[in-house]
Amino acid sequence: MNISILTAQGFSALARGDYEIAASNARRVLEQVPTDRAALTLLGRLALISQKPEGAIGYFLRVLEQPEQVAATWLDLAQAFTMLRDTSRALDSLEQALQIEPSNISALLAKGSLKLSLGEELEAARLFSEVLNADPQCLTALRGLCVLGKVVPASDITSRLERIGSNSANDIKARSDAQYALSLVYKKAKNKKLFIQHLFAANVLQRTLCSWDAEGFYRNTFARLDVALSSDKLVKSQFARPAEPSPIFILGMPRSGTTLVEQIIAAHQDVAAAGELDFMRGPLARAMEKKTGDQFPGGFEKLTSRELSELADLFTARIASIARDKKFVTDKTPGNYHILGLLPKLFPGCKVVHVRRDPVDTCFSILQQPFDDKSPHTCDINLLAMTYGHYRRQMEKWDALIGNQLLTVDYERLVTDTKKEAQRLFKFCGLEWRDDYLEFNRKSEVVQTFSALQVRQPIYKSSVGCWKQYEVELGQLRQALERELGKAI
Repeated sequence: MNISILTAQGFSALARGDYEIAASNARRVLEQVPTDRAALTLLGRLALISQKPEGAIGYFLRVLEQPEQVAATWLDLAQAFTMLRDTSRALDSLEQALQIEPSNISALLAKGSLKLSLGEELEAARLFSEVLNADPQCLTALRGLCVLGKVVPASDITSRLERIGSNSANDIKARSDAQYALSLVYKKAKNKKLFIQHLFAANVLQRTLCSWDAEGFYRNTFARLDVALSSDKLVKSQFARPAEPSPIFILGMPRSGTTLVEQIIAAHQDVAAAGELDFMRGPLARAMEKKTGDQFPGGFEKLTSRELSELADLFTARIASIARDKKFVTDKTPGNYHILGLLPKLFPGCKVVHVRRDPVDTCFSILQQPFDDKSPHTCDINLLAMTYGHYRRQMEKWDALIGNQLLTVDYERLVTDTKKEAQRLFKFCGLEWRDDYLEFNRKSEVVQTFSALQVRQPIYKSSVGCWKQYEVELGQLRQALERELGKAI
């Protein structure tokens, strides 16, 4: 078959999620032309999707060995280095992209986002402003400046956001993002009325992007997992062999304090922070489905110890690339709580830290963030309350099953008695304590979550009970949570 046709079909397969077909087409092209740029790029991007950044780097470097270089390849390489938490080489790659195309918006945005994640606020603001000089309507840059607190009401940027957010001719995602950004502006300006107005407008728009109704959401998100990970199946199933480096899983509801806990633990010299890997329900889930022929995690109880070990090795290889010489690696994917019972089966001896926060504070914070995965509960008060209630019931179930490998940390206690709670964390994880570990916020680690700026600051308590400032506006949320939890808040 013609190489160009094979390549085009491969990229089409990548776009629709047919990764095996995409990889097959790329390899067929390389059999004929071992240096084909498009095929190497395709395999590199597939490696990124599979969370194999080392393999991706190999493919991209083969492309860059060729005389003609393009900015896109350096951008791909920067993404791979970012996944490895190799900030220096990620920034170097972005610089190379900008040398080829100084006004490349994708490179400027990526560099700005990376600087933001490192807490370099002035440089991040400069880069976002540079993007806006070229594209005044770029929502990523506009929101970046809002996150940095560089936008005030009645400014040119606020006017731009209001025009984007109110224009029905714009696509819903753009309008939603603009409303979220405006809510940030007015929250920082302490304009309670306009903060809530824009926040709820953003939630309404975001909800239209999520097609699941309440019944379908519950069935697909909770009911199926309850059956697949029943207590009987977990008790009867096999264990994988112990592996190194040892993972420390940090989980709970989003916006509950998982980033803070990870930064505290990763202050230790023997710990590397991997951030939100989302590996368990991504590459590992796809590999398990091949073995079981069932939707993840269904059928796991039929797997032998050897088969479970093969699956665990995929994750161990992923975190080993981040660990380098460290003994422990954290994975703070909050949603791992859904499959928590499976973690000790795959990683005997692993430690699991559950971070718990006031239910209204947690849910109110979730409503303020534009999650990209189109989860309906992140912008729907009733679904969010239902999700929170089920999460609490799941955690009670997991605690009864694997209590000795599970530690629950209350966010409120952590920020009010940080040293005592941090020492308890370190003891549970088998780490020696030093008082200087409390200076975790001074480390120049990448933080790629909504909490990137907060964790750069000393511990603060202002987020405890912050929902009470909006008690009237959050009445529906509070009542929905009280129904789910069966008690008054």
